Amino acid sequence: MPSNHNPSSFFFTKKLKQLRIQLLNKLNP
Repeated sequence: MPSNHNPSSFFFTKKLKQLRIQLLNKLNP
């Protein structure tokens, strides 16, 4: 596994984190 982060992977992880936070916010208003 390469040590340098590729932007698409980083962006995807960021998006995933955002979605997870949104989901948690929906579950716990």
